[in-house]
Amino acid sequence: MKQLKINFILFILFSIFGCKKEIEQTAKVVTATKSLKKTKKEEVFKPTLKDLQKFIPDGFEIQYDAEGDLNQDKIPDYVCVLKHVEDFTSPRPTLVFLGNKDKSIRLMAKSDVAFPLEYIDGENKNFEYEYIQIKDHKLSIDVSGMGAAGSYTYVYELVNENLFLASIHSFDQGAGGQTEVSYDVLEGNYVVENTNTDEEDMPTETENIQKKSLKLKFEEVDPIELLKQNY
Repeated sequence: MKQLKINFILFILFSIFGCKKEIEQTAKVVTATKSLKKTKKEEVFKPTLKDLQKFIPDGFEIQYDAEGDLNQDKIPDYVCVLKHVEDFTSPRPTLVFLGNKDKSIRLMAKSDVAFPLEYIDGENKNFEYEYIQIKDHKLSIDVSGMGAAGSYTYVYELVNENLFLASIHSFDQGAGGQTEVSYDVLEGNYVVENTNTDEEDMPTETENIQKKSLKLKFEEVDPIELLKQNY
């Protein structure tokens, strides 16, 4: 009888251990499967240097790049900013590529004025912070600097295979005040907010101006210069 009890206890223990091991193995399989699915989902096509080489002029290299779905076809598109390897005062071409189903790319637009010059005189930078991205099916560029340089954000939208400047936003701050400008280029809405920072309650005056709606192509307009002309 005693031996029977011992055998029964051993049977229970082995059963529990075997069940636990099976659960652990199942959990590992589920985790591995989820990880694999996540990896596949996060895979993003990015053109290689070989793909881009024919579009890059001699003496230039890629300085910034970004990916995203610009034309809403669920195929990754690509943008890159080039800089000259020796002449830091030369324009920085910005190239926009649309992705194809076969993972090839085609150059849709190129601009020498969309991205500002990196250096003013070869020594002093125009802006300390520079960023380009494709988000929410739009191309946006952000630049900002200290003091008089200010900050600018401008956005482009794709309409019928043409990339148009959609909006510009700027912020400048100096002694005694700050100015914020929002310009909807496609609609013509122009809003200026001037804040007096010398006063304790920092009052703000807002001016709304209706301008002519414009369709300015990516390759044709310098957004910062356009905004300065409209101050």
